[in-house]
Amino acid sequence: MLMLARTAALGAGKVRTWQLPPEPTAVARARKMAVGQLAAWGLAEAEFTTELIVSELVTNAVRYGGSPSNCA
Repeated sequence: MLMLARTAALGAGKVRTWQLPPEPTAVARARKMAVGQLAAWGLAEAEFTTELIVSELVTNAVRYGGSPSNCA
């Protein structure tokens, strides 16, 4: 599963890459990691919105995504 999310509001120094298993439990893990990273960057005010976005993106990737070999 490959998913990319980027915002132009943050500079190149605020980029993180995580590998998640293609299973439903990855959604909660992704939310937790994103919130932790926001706190480390001093962006705690964006936690609620980020959690919603991450939940939707990861859920859709798990549900509808395929293996990297299927993505050409």
